[in-house]
Amino acid sequence: MKTEYFKITDENISSPETGKFLSHCRSIIESGGLVAFPTETVYGLGANALDGSSVAKIFEAKGRPADNPLIVHIAKLEDAESVSSMTEKERERFYKLAGAYWPGPLTMIVTKSSVVPDEVTCGLNTVGIRFPSNVIAQKFIEAAGKPIAAPSANTSGKPSPTLAEHVIEDMDGKIDAVIDGGPCKVGVESTVIDLTGEVPCILRPGGVTLEMVRKVLPDVQQLSYKEKTEDKPKSPGLKYKHYAPEAKVIILEGERSLVSRRIAWALDNAASRGVKAAAMVTEELKVFLPGRENVVSLGKEGDGEEQAAKLFALLREFDDEGVKEVYAAAVSEDGVGYAVMNRLYRAAGCLMVPCKKIVFVCTGNTCRSFMAEYIFKGKQNKMMEEGRIEACAWEVSSAGIYAHPGHLPSENGVDVLHDVYGIDGSGHRSRQIEYDEMEKADIVLTMTKEHKAILLSALPQFADKIFTLAEKAGGEDVQDPYLGSYKTYLDSAIQIEEMIDQILASTL
Repeated sequence: MKTEYFKITDENISSPETGKFLSHCRSIIESGGLVAFPTETVYGLGANALDGSSVAKIFEAKGRPADNPLIVHIAKLEDAESVSSMTEKERERFYKLAGAYWPGPLTMIVTKSSVVPDEVTCGLNTVGIRFPSNVIAQKFIEAAGKPIAAPSANTSGKPSPTLAEHVIEDMDGKIDAVIDGGPCKVGVESTVIDLTGEVPCILRPGGVTLEMVRKVLPDVQQLSYKEKTEDKPKSPGLKYKHYAPEAKVIILEGERSLVSRRIAWALDNAASRGVKAAAMVTEELKVFLPGRENVVSLGKEGDGEEQAAKLFALLREFDDEGVKEVYAAAVSEDGVGYAVMNRLYRAAGCLMVPCKKIVFVCTGNTCRSFMAEYIFKGKQNKMMEEGRIEACAWEVSSAGIYAHPGHLPSENGVDVLHDVYGIDGSGHRSRQIEYDEMEKADIVLTMTKEHKAILLSALPQFADKIFTLAEKAGGEDVQDPYLGSYKTYLDSAIQIEEMIDQILASTL
C-alpha cells in the first residue's frame, strides 16, 4: 500500500486543493480505509466508527491489543447523541462539561448506542466521545461525513506522534493517507473521564485537568496513574505499557541535587559500559548537570503545558539517536504535570524509583563500613551491567563515629575486596560522620547496636533513619575484624554482603 501525504497550513486550509484532498479522504473512509489526521493533542489514526471491519484495520495497522477501546471523534456537538444512549445523569454531566471544555482535549465516556460496533468499544457497553478543537481535525471529520474512531497514529506501545513525521515513521505503507497539520499543541492525549458511574472519574489525565473539571463537576475523582486497572479498561492508555521508546526508561524522584548526582553517575556508568544513555530533566535540574550533551530539557519546572508538548517528541528523538537508557527526573504533578507523569510512568513500564542516600557507619571507617560501602557500590555496578538501571537510585557512602579523617583502609579489607569482589578500595580514606551528612541521609545503617545507640544518644532527632544493618536485613551485628586475620575480614565481608543482598532485594 502506498500512503498518500498532504500538508495543510493556515495559507492553504481553504484552498481548492485542500478541499479536493479532504473529499478524497472521504472516499478513503467510505471504502473502509485509514487516514491519519492532526488533533490538538496527538495525531489520530481514523476509520469509520460505524463500520466494524474498517475499525478492525486500525488494530491491525497499529498492532494494538484487541481489548484496548478506541475513542469516537465528532465534529459537531449534536453528533454525540447519534453514537450514545446516555442516561439522564450521564447527559446532565456530559453537557455541563461540553459547555465548558468542548471542543477541546476532553473525552467523555457514556453509555453507547447500538450503532457503535463492538470493534470500537472492545465489547463494552460504553463509548468515549471527543470533539477536537483542531480545525483541520474538524474539517476532516466533517468531510468524512461520519464519526471517526481513532487512537493515536503510532505503532502500539511507542511514543504517541505529535508530528506527521512520527506518523510516517510508524505507519508508512500501512495506511491510506496522512494529513500533515504541523506540530500538535497539547502534546499528550486527551483527558478521559467516565461519566457512567456513581461519581464521575478521570481515568486518563490530559490537558483538561482535575482542577478544571472540578469547576464543573465538584465531586469528580481521579484514578491514580499508579493504580492497577481492571482487565477490561474503559479508557485507552490504562492496561498496557504505553508511550515507550526502544530505550529502557527509569524515572528518578527526590531532592533536586541528589537526583542530579544520581543521573550524572548513571550516565557515567553507562558510558563506562559502552551504552548510549541520555537524561531528560527540567530546565532547573539541567543547571546541576553542566556541559553534558546527552542531557535534554523537558521544560521549566511546574510548566506542565511545555513539558507535555515536548515529551513524546523527545522520546522519539532518543530512538532516532540510538539511545538505549533514559534517565528521567520526576516533574511536579500540578495541573497538566500530572498527565506528563502519567505518560512518563507508562513509558517507564511503571518503574519510578526514589533517589536515596545511604550511609554505612562503624567505629573508624577503615574496616566494616568501608567494606559495606564498596560491596554495595560493586553490586550496583553489576546490576547496571545487567540492565537493571533502577540500581542507580542509591547514593552510597560510609563514615566512622570515632574515625580519624584521612586514614588508609585496613590492608586485609582492601585485599578481600580485591580478591573476592574484584573491587579496588585502596583509594578510600576514612571520614568521621558529621551532622550535615546525617541530615541529608535517607537511611543510616550501623554495623552494631552499640554504634546505633551512640548515634541516637548524640543525635536523637534522627531516630527515624538510624538502624543497624541487621535490623534492615535480618541477622546479627557485624563482627569487628580490626587487627584480625585475612579470614576474619573475609567472614565480615561475607556477612555484610548477605545483608546487603537482602536490602537490595527488598528495595530495588
